[in-house]
Amino acid sequence: MLSISGYVPVYLTRDEERIYNGELGWVFEKAMRVVVKIGDIMGADRLVPIDHAHISGVGYANIGEAGLSLLRDLYSGGARFSVYTTANPGSVDEYSASYFSYGDRFISGQKEILEIFRGMGVRAFTCTPYYYREPRAGEILAWAESNAVLMANSIYGARSNRESGLLALFEAIIGRTYRGGLIRSENRVPQIVFRIEARPRNIVEYGVAGLIVGEISGDRIPYIDGISFKRHEDIKAFLAAAGSSGGMGMILIEGVSPEARGIAGRIDIKSLETISIEDKDLRRVSEDLECGDVDAALIGCPHASQEIVEELARMISERGVRASKPVWIFTSPHVYEDLARRGVVDTLTSKGVKIFTGICGVISPLNSLGYRCIATPSAKAAFYLPKLAGVRFIYMDLPEIVEKMFK
Repeated sequence: MLSISGYVPVYLTRDEERIYNGELGWVFEKAMRVVVKIGDIMGADRLVPIDHAHISGVGYANIGEAGLSLLRDLYSGGARFSVYTTANPGSVDEYSASYFSYGDRFISGQKEILEIFRGMGVRAFTCTPYYYREPRAGEILAWAESNAVLMANSIYGARSNRESGLLALFEAIIGRTYRGGLIRSENRVPQIVFRIEARPRNIVEYGVAGLIVGEISGDRIPYIDGISFKRHEDIKAFLAAAGSSGGMGMILIEGVSPEARGIAGRIDIKSLETISIEDKDLRRVSEDLECGDVDAALIGCPHASQEIVEELARMISERGVRASKPVWIFTSPHVYEDLARRGVVDTLTSKGVKIFTGICGVISPLNSLGYRCIATPSAKAAFYLPKLAGVRFIYMDLPEIVEKMFK
């Protein structure tokens, strides 16, 4: 190890040593010291370059004035991102502020957060960075946002720990992460097995199955056997929900995850705790949900894919109906631009659907605007709506939303 001031058990190159010692300024020093400290805790031996950083904790409702003050200090101190960087959505932006009127201070605080992140080099605000830049197998990422980390590790075969938003921000500044946790092959093995005997029929039920897996697994990596996914949206719903109720950063799904192949040759699967999930378990999670009159429907948590937006447009066009209550779609800039080019956005907006890009309704104080009950097909949204938005929820798949929210 190179000699540096203070004891640092993580090996640093000469360039990294210079950053650690403050030769590139206090911002880079702070970022390096935080990453090294976490690496030490995680048993890392060195740092490794990253190809893409993704930051969470962008909402004013999440970080408040204290977080905004820190961002101001970092930005004024010269913080800029040295790698390709995306970030989670905020609560409102210029377009949506007139619709979601959360008050002048809230809106101005949120806008300033987004402006600072843009100034640092954020390319897009979305909780689905894999739609904006698809991860490659084996590449090293520094991603916060649970659904994105699970997609990267479980589906694309990339490597990322499940970082906090602040740590991902510091990793984006120095362009490195620690070689520990899920970056290392020996840590990417299952610790609990789920036999899925249930037969999910739609994205609501795939999400509910994910909630059960996450709640039981906690931080352990699950191995999933027996589940059949019809489309990418089903996988996304399952993983996003599991990442909400659980703390794992990877799920190995038989027949889906690249690293699930041959896993039996690496560990004794039969020796692991095994849990069965049946159809009755899915029903038990949602059967008692009641919240009176539904005020609005929320689609896009995580941000809606092109597939699901097109599906909704097709259904309402075939039925010739128009939204009778607020129906919101939240999606990423990349998906929105493509849908707009092909006329899908015009089709939906002409039918009364509101489409928002680069923001998130779930992390917004919807209760402050008088909303009390939100319908959603997303188990991830259902998990967070009471906690973050202060509203109740009820599950509705897309066909039911069209039936009950359009006339």
